[in-house]
Amino acid sequence: WFHWFLAFIVGLGLMMVLFAWMRMTINQKRFQTSTLSKCRQIMASLTIWAQDHDGRYPEGPTANAAFRRLFVDEVVLYERPFSASASPFNCDNNLGQDTDYQFTLQPNENHWMMIAGKNAKSLAVEPVIFENALNATIPLRWDIKHAGQPVRGRTWKDGTIAVGFTDYSASLIQVSEPNNPLNQLPTDTKILDIETAP
Repeated sequence: WFHWFLAFIVGLGLMMVLFAWMRMTINQKRFQTSTLSKCRQIMASLTIWAQDHDGRYPEGPTANAAFRRLFVDEVVLYERPFSASASPFNCDNNLGQDTDYQFTLQPNENHWMMIAGKNAKSLAVEPVIFENALNATIPLRWDIKHAGQPVRGRTWKDGTIAVGFTDYSASLIQVSEPNNPLNQLPTDTKILDIETAP
């Protein structure tokens, strides 16, 4: 009977490990889907804004400042799309006064970086926004060691990040893939960084 008992315990342990792995995988897919949805919302808002500005996306010294213009021009009404799962940069939905939006997307309230100088009228499908990197210098780098953890520059556990494109699509790309569109950016590309504070 001892052998049967031992086999039962080992089988139960294996089932628990399998269940934990499946749960982790399902949670990551759910978080990635939510993040991709937010990325598409931002790209749709940028495209709407660009229609009134000769196809140009908003600019600013930082991504936060550029995105803030979407609020000032009443294209976006709440901050939630600018946060993401497993990110230390999440909004508080405090916009400030309707006229100046002084509290909108303050430091640590925006997860997304932006490539300056992109145009919605571009015939090529090019990246515009992406999940924050370790810094805003080319070549862009992400923290694969802390995948899925709420730290700056984290990837998902499968080594991907969400990217929004000029056709307002969004997809996950492998940061280690040499041919991904962010690894192909010219060295003089201007990246609008996120605003952070201690």
